[in-house]
Amino acid sequence: VIFGIVFIRSVPFVLQNFDISSPGIRLAEIQASISAISNRSFIRQMIGFGPDTTYLTFFKHRPGSYNLNTEERRQGPPAIRNQYFQLLGTVGILGAASYLFFIYMIMSRNLRKKEHGIFLSLTGILLLSLFYYHTFQVSLITFILLALGSTGESFTVKKKGIKVLTPIIVLSLGLFSFYYIFHVVAAEYRLSTAQTIEDLHEAADLNPWTDVYHRELSLALAEDMKTEPDKEKALNLYHESKLEGERAREVVSTHIETVRALSGTAYWAGVHLDKKIHADSLSYAKEYVNLSPTDYEANDVLGLVYLDIGKLDEAEKAFLQEQKVFPQHPLSYMHIGEVYKQKGDFSKAVAYYKKAVRLAPQNKLAKEELEKAEELLKSEMPQR
Repeated sequence: VIFGIVFIRSVPFVLQNFDISSPGIRLAEIQASISAISNRSFIRQMIGFGPDTTYLTFFKHRPGSYNLNTEERRQGPPAIRNQYFQLLGTVGILGAASYLFFIYMIMSRNLRKKEHGIFLSLTGILLLSLFYYHTFQVSLITFILLALGSTGESFTVKKKGIKVLTPIIVLSLGLFSFYYIFHVVAAEYRLSTAQTIEDLHEAADLNPWTDVYHRELSLALAEDMKTEPDKEKALNLYHESKLEGERAREVVSTHIETVRALSGTAYWAGVHLDKKIHADSLSYAKEYVNLSPTDYEANDVLGLVYLDIGKLDEAEKAFLQEQKVFPQHPLSYMHIGEVYKQKGDFSKAVAYYKKAVRLAPQNKLAKEELEKAEELLKSEMPQR
């Protein structure tokens, strides 16, 4: 009844705003996952790419409708909100088939033993998987524990050699697991309670195998860089931030958040600290666009880098691409206005600034730039 009421109340919003509604976003995720899977080699279609595949490949194929939802655009899906597409993306056709066959064997055993309650519960999990995702570990543990708990059978080791080896193997795996889990938990605790840069350093040292700790440290160093009044110290902070960002990329080379962070940090440093850093920002911006070609922010950053180094034609191309993927974004019009202002074509600059103001009437900067361009156009007219 509760779910029915929630569903009925959400219908008008979904119909009016389908692209940014939950069903619309989920459909976009499925479209992107199908595109990602179909563009792989046959081998990868069979075996997948492993954990985080969805997140790492989604942005390359994401629909332009994602630009309408700010939160979804930046975060992207950690997994496709359909367990079966998620399976196909991460473990491929063979993995998905093996998983489903394993579940089938457990459920058929429940049915044979007339454990109808457990059978129906597991059926419910499989049906819910059509509309959301859950981690493989949780799924497998759920099914296995239910299956083992329902059989009433015990497992005994009869061979003497195996009896001796079993406790050694179990103890070794237990110690290794404890060591690894301790570092993971300690790192996560340090990250969640971090008050200083040193705390983030310690988190990254505790768990160097996960990119998030290096990325968070990189972002924190970048924030300190932006508030550091001493230019030389700020430059040192930029290089430290870049180093941690590159360490994150060593762990996961194509993580969109890492490349986005490196791109934004390098652009800021190139504008405010040293123009030479734009060699970094241009490289990162190009990689950002390559990883997420339909993300308007990626194209905007690339255009801004070109604009700042004086390559106006390249900047215009990037901003036009930004308009193509998100026609209603006012910043692209404002930035093209700046391109034409720097080219000396004040008439076109005014036209683009006016469009930016129409799309974002509350944007003070767009209004100020429009006034400046109109003044330049007026001052040019008597000469003609």
